[in-house]
Amino acid sequence: MRVNIEQLKKKDSVESINFDFTITPDQLDAGYLIAIGAEEVDFVKVHGDISVKDINNSIIAINYKIDTKFTARCARCDEIITQELYAEGEKFLADSNKNHKNEKNDDDDADESKEDDENFYMVESNVINLVEFAMEFLELEAPVRYLCNEDCKGLCQKCGKNLNEGECGCPKKEKNPAFKVLDNFFN
Repeated sequence: MRVNIEQLKKKDSVESINFDFTITPDQLDAGYLIAIGAEEVDFVKVHGDISVKDINNSIIAINYKIDTKFTARCARCDEIITQELYAEGEKFLADSNKNHKNEKNDDDDADESKEDDENFYMVESNVINLVEFAMEFLELEAPVRYLCNEDCKGLCQKCGKNLNEGECGCPKKEKNPAFKVLDNFFN
């Protein structure tokens, strides 16, 4: 879904553009699935508005709420699990062809500059692709790995059995092969 924000920049024009849509799995690029660690996406719901924040129509912000439900694999036991991600916030739109901040030189100003960058979403033209926008911010919310539960025991390193389903019977501790000659020493 693409939205043209040019009309928001004109005085005595529209003050906001509302959006509310669902991204279907067939609209998603495989790269997005990989980025959020999803096996299969059920839905991605996106809603919010793009609005003017000042009298001169020079500051435009996008307020968004993104919700998704998908399946992923547990990082420990490799079972398929259902996950949900939620992202919401406000980003100011900045023309990528213009410099939206003053150049900063010292370390304190550099930290402040980095924080300012997090509040801006760079737009190359007056058209925003809301599908790409939504997926970018979902990627930022995605954890490094998913677990079926915090106490997941994972898989046995020897036989591969899911230890959440019970013990596997493999020896708990192996002897160090370097000490094998000592096995018969005391007999």
